[in-house]
Amino acid sequence: MVHQFAIALIVGAALPGPVAAQTDPYATFLEEVAQGDGGACRRLMVQQRVDNWYGPSVSEAFASVEEIMADITGGPEFRDIGCNRDFRDAFVDCSSIDDPRLAHIVPRGVRAATMPEQIALMRACLDLVTATGEKPGSLR
Repeated sequence: MVHQFAIALIVGAALPGPVAAQTDPYATFLEEVAQGDGGACRRLMVQQRVDNWYGPSVSEAFASVEEIMADITGGPEFRDIGCNRDFRDAFVDCSSIDDPRLAHIVPRGVRAATMPEQIALMRACLDLVTATGEKPGSLR
């Protein structure tokens, strides 16, 4: 047991950067989408999508009208950095997956149960929305 702990410390010290950052696919993807023009907006959209997937159920998530509006519009941080709401709306629509916690809503048939599937879906949606000519960082 002590040897395993010592080996883990040695291996951890030899690795560049924190181990958690190397094993978190979302962190790597967030860094990737943050590159280039509109990167801050893409990063915020992806972070909000991940938070939405892993946060409370929609039926439990909102305590006020303000929280509902922030979810719809992206919130003040989205607006403050000058993100394009049309780009965000298209991304959110494209990357919506069926939530098994909401059995009363008719499923769309979109599933992404694992992190790699979710990242692939978000990457494809960012590409699709970009192909329409919308820019993530242009003001509406």
